[in-house]
Amino acid sequence: MVFLFQPWQKNNLKPKNEIDSELNAFPNPTQDILYVQAPKNSSLLLMDMNGKTLTQLTTESVKTSIDMSSYAQGVYMLQIQTEEAVETRRIVRK
Repeated sequence: MVFLFQPWQKNNLKPKNEIDSELNAFPNPTQDILYVQAPKNSSLLLMDMNGKTLTQLTTESVKTSIDMSSYAQGVYMLQIQTEEAVETRRIVRK
């Protein structure tokens, strides 16, 4: 079992598989709309492969959408930050 540790938070040990079950980004690959499932008030950051921020938002509900239709085909990075962890996912735009 893997635990994620963030020293600036109290009671911060949570099994990685429990965090993974709370976070999802689909469909991947995507053509237009990317749906992100994450706890409310999570921070989402969509970046290109050079690290340039394309979209930054805070979730208002458990399911949020990001319109990627104006972005070129390619690979992007989606950083999801919750109270328990920061996770980065590779997103493919077809």
